[in-house]
Amino acid sequence: MRWRTRNGVGVLLVVLSMVCPTLLVAQPRVRAQLLDSTFRKPVQLVSANDGTDELYIGEKNGPIYRYTVTDGRKELFFDMTGVDSRGEGGVCGMAFHPSYPDSNYLYITYTLNTTPTPDLIMRVSRFSVSRDVARRPSWDSERILLEFTQPDTKQNGGGLEFGPDGYLYIGIGDGAGDNDPYEHAQDPKKYLGKLLRIDVDRRQDGRNYAIPPDNPFAAAPNDTLPEIWSLGLRNPYRFSFDRLTGDLWIGDKGEDVYEEINFQAAGSGGGQNYGWNCREGFEPSGAPGQRYCGDQTRVYDAPLLVYTHSSPTTNFVGGSITAGFVYRGPDPLLQGWYIFGDFFQNSLFLFDPTSGTPAEVTVQQEVAYRNLTTFGLGNDKALYGLDYNGGLYRFTAEPPTAVAALASPTSHLVLAPNPAREAVTLQLPPQFSPIVSVSLHAASGRSLHRWPALRTVEGRASLRLPATPQGVYLLTCTDGSRTRTARLVIQ
Repeated sequence: MRWRTRNGVGVLLVVLSMVCPTLLVAQPRVRAQLLDSTFRKPVQLVSANDGTDELYIGEKNGPIYRYTVTDGRKELFFDMTGVDSRGEGGVCGMAFHPSYPDSNYLYITYTLNTTPTPDLIMRVSRFSVSRDVARRPSWDSERILLEFTQPDTKQNGGGLEFGPDGYLYIGIGDGAGDNDPYEHAQDPKKYLGKLLRIDVDRRQDGRNYAIPPDNPFAAAPNDTLPEIWSLGLRNPYRFSFDRLTGDLWIGDKGEDVYEEINFQAAGSGGGQNYGWNCREGFEPSGAPGQRYCGDQTRVYDAPLLVYTHSSPTTNFVGGSITAGFVYRGPDPLLQGWYIFGDFFQNSLFLFDPTSGTPAEVTVQQEVAYRNLTTFGLGNDKALYGLDYNGGLYRFTAEPPTAVAALASPTSHLVLAPNPAREAVTLQLPPQFSPIVSVSLHAASGRSLHRWPALRTVEGRASLRLPATPQGVYLLTCTDGSRTRTARLVIQ
């Protein structure tokens, strides 16, 4: 077994506590504002991309509510009471069609209430939302897309997201309890332990959907399901696309030791194998005698980030990852941060995708929620979250505090003050040459200004900023052989 790692190297984590911060660059501190606490085991949170301030919140046991953010109004949208909510079953995923309301479809993953057996029957269905004033779906409008059996009530998954390509992605857990004893995640003939990708706007070969022609296994032999986009996942319960770049971030619930974030750059083409149940995190987990794990030629894709279930040296720990989003909402201080959490920790994790290696994860402890089940976006891309105790939260940045004085040595490009107005001082790592080229870019990557030959003294220099609108920018420094980039907020 071998690893295929991102950019050819493994990822080392540097954990930054927001209880005792150690990095001098201004890290955003996030506020979790409680909006409502009357839900019962809420697990789904989506918006309809219809320009309203409405959120749709699904409870584990079946009711789905429409919630208006401005006035706190809550009304029943769709009653799915009666779903099989044993274990991790119930309402498992929701997504509106990306052309809603023109295409008035809502897609839901749920588990059927059948004669009690150890198995769960998972179904992915399309429902039509009425075009009248009520704007509600009905059971009569159901069109079944997929239905399959899971032999256990744990690691069921069911998350739904439409990608920027317009296709529906479906995250399915291995559904087999501890250690995937049936080896579903590596079996190309099973939906379980996979990320699927289907075209819901076409029908093909008797299915209520079609196979995208560029799916990695679309033309594979009959022993591989053509719906598979990626495999080797334990429970990709939550995943998301960066609304700016199209990158895909997949949270994968671990078994005994590690929780994972897997990353696919936009345009990756799919086909990744993340290693479960032969690997967990970066380490072997399956016995060599198992059907797939003994194959020494098999190449697995390494996770981008991992964290452990316990550690005496770091507070970046947990037990069940709640994957989040790269923030692209209205708060400029949070722009570009990947924000996620853990069901068993009342902590919030922030990762800067531009930080490179070593990667930096900021841990904000003592957040207001308990047992975070999911994140979701409003129509304006504002970030919300739910906890299992019934709370709905909105995440915003707290006003920035003063930035500590610059100090060295450091392996990062440090900026202060940050946010800045007219000028900023930079501190480079000690290995940089004294003459560097500095460039300022918009978040989209467009170059705005260059300082082609800036002289630094002990790695430090000050810059007069050009007249620039308020927002989030990237400042890059290079001496020809080394490059560092940092986020700069201009007020």
